[in-house]
Amino acid sequence: MELLCEVRRHPRIDVVLLDVEYQPAEPALPELIAQITAFQPAVSILCLSQYGGEEHLFNAIRAGAHGFLLKREVRVSVGSAVTMALGCNFLISAGMLPLLEAKQLRACGKVVKINNWIAHPALTPRLMKCLPCGYCME
Repeated sequence: MELLCEVRRHPRIDVVLLDVEYQPAEPALPELIAQITAFQPAVSILCLSQYGGEEHLFNAIRAGAHGFLLKREVRVSVGSAVTMALGCNFLISAGMLPLLEAKQLRACGKVVKINNWIAHPALTPRLMKCLPCGYCME
């Protein structure tokens, strides 16, 4: 597997983004995380999922992942998510948080929720006036 080759090749990796909907021929998520951390014990592993689901989430937590994010909720904020993951025990996207109960949250240590990414935020009336001319005047 290419990922494991890269993990072995580099002396220090801070973060691994791991898509949990990979090919069935690949190792199971807990096995893959164990193989990664065997070579990079200090690495933060963030799992990304298109669909989410309890099975993937709990497999990731049990395997020692440092975060679980839904792709549709983070998109362009993955960079922020990586930065946040380095400063907490577990990072989770808003849509996955309801799947965790209070005792599971406590077991994860310092949990940080990343807010949903908004594709096209509403523009204020002031910004709407600025768009045709390209600059704003008071």
